[in-house]
Amino acid sequence: MVLPLRLLATALLPLVLAAQQGDPAATAPEEPARLLVLVVVDQLIPAELERLEPWLTGGLHRFAAEGEVWRAGAHGHGVTETGPGHATLGTGVHPRRHGIVANEWPNAETRGTTYCAADASVRILTSAGPGEGGGRSPAHLAAPGFADHLKALVPAARCVGVSGKDRAAIFATGRSADWALWWDPQGSGFASSTHYGGELPRWVREWNAAWSERLAREGATGLRWESELPADIARAGTTPDADEGESGLRGRTEFPYEPPPLSAPPTTREIESLAAGYVFFTPFVDAFTVEMAERAVAEMELGADADPDFLLVSLSACDSAGHLFGPGSAEVTDLLLRADRALGELFRLLDERIGAGRWAAALSADHGVLELPERLLARGIPARRTAGTAHGLALRAMRESLAARFGADFYVSGLAGVRLATEQAEAAGIAPADLRRAAADAYAASAGAEVARVFTLDELLAAPAELAADPLLVLMSRSAFAGRSPDIAAVPPWGVLALARGTSHGTPWEYDRRVPIAFLGRGTTKGERFEPCFTVDVLPTLFHRAGLPVPDGLDGRVLE
Repeated sequence: MVLPLRLLATALLPLVLAAQQGDPAATAPEEPARLLVLVVVDQLIPAELERLEPWLTGGLHRFAAEGEVWRAGAHGHGVTETGPGHATLGTGVHPRRHGIVANEWPNAETRGTTYCAADASVRILTSAGPGEGGGRSPAHLAAPGFADHLKALVPAARCVGVSGKDRAAIFATGRSADWALWWDPQGSGFASSTHYGGELPRWVREWNAAWSERLAREGATGLRWESELPADIARAGTTPDADEGESGLRGRTEFPYEPPPLSAPPTTREIESLAAGYVFFTPFVDAFTVEMAERAVAEMELGADADPDFLLVSLSACDSAGHLFGPGSAEVTDLLLRADRALGELFRLLDERIGAGRWAAALSADHGVLELPERLLARGIPARRTAGTAHGLALRAMRESLAARFGADFYVSGLAGVRLATEQAEAAGIAPADLRRAAADAYAASAGAEVARVFTLDELLAAPAELAADPLLVLMSRSAFAGRSPDIAAVPPWGVLALARGTSHGTPWEYDRRVPIAFLGRGTTKGERFEPCFTVDVLPTLFHRAGLPVPDGLDGRVLE
């Protein structure tokens, strides 16, 4: 009897894995995990899990109670944004190698910026088919990820990423994913792009149709965000509702949050411009993401046979709402407890369909976040808000200084860092490195106390091994990529936030880099670890815990 290719690969896989791992007992190896799961909770900081641990009962609880928790986890790069964070988790290398240096980077041709997941060669894909514009793909990702390494080992492996954000679903899954799915804030439900196929899978279209039908039938009443917080949640350090410094949602900073009013039935324009956008800032986007992940498990039969598959579940509400209310807020607490319960249901599904111990999971975050300065000050921690005018003033002073020294300022753009016309300067006999150094010095002199450090691209592209005596330079150098990183990069002082309300991230300071790292399922040893580790370690460790060969050439290591 001749076995079909997929069944033949399944039968031979344990022997191949044992041989690659040097197992002398290659005739009876332990079966590898059937499904690898990466859970990324956008903007989740370790302190949230620690303070909420007594109230966690679901998936986050299982990581803490049954899993392997690394308490000193962090990102090892300096530009702590969603795109770089997910790409680092998904590839096991720093942005210096995978190329996703920021959510956006300067574009010298347009004098604007390039979005990290943009791809003009593809189109957005909704239930209606390919649309106009909005194309997204991993075209800018310069390193292989989970899907690529897994498919290189087992070509029949199925790899799916689901998130509220396109860049998260795309970069944490890898270049050869079967599908990356994300919430469409324009109202079509979950979308993808023609990079992955010409038509959304049937099960995605069915979910989208049910979403539209529910809005048509009920309006937005089912999207009212009411508090589900336990009565004693103040013991967890949750801040009072409507706390000072919060930005708010739809003009409110306390529960309940009402969805935008819709007609009966709602018009397509209302759904596109109101309901879907509101969902993105509420726990509903995470609930929908987990629902879609469960559909992917069932419909694509993830983990159904011995060929290992991969599933990314990236929850976005902690970030979208977290920017408005900050960590520790009633809103973020509420949505994290909901996310915990939803992940618990997903893990129960995996236990039932695949079998407990036959799947392996990792938990982390794409970045951390700064606590609201008002809350830090109340605890005696120096922090402050700034009007954000220092950048514009420093740009003006820099340009004047360059013009006085070189006869022209060679300025291109101040978006996402400072971009200079280095080719024009070189044609005029000016070394690009000299231009950048002069620009950085002039910028720093003008910005004064509003910046902690100003780096040139030449410094950041230097070999990291030569920079060990300057940890901040090492971190920023790992976020540097020729052709994408700006000529000048400025780092704000610790605890300084250029926002009038709410909070943000993006710096190399520890509050933006510290993230949870934990493992669950096959291959894990229950307990806590306190050695320093980094998000580049997640991919090799998850492969190792799953019983798979660890890919070569990674920046990360297996956490033993």
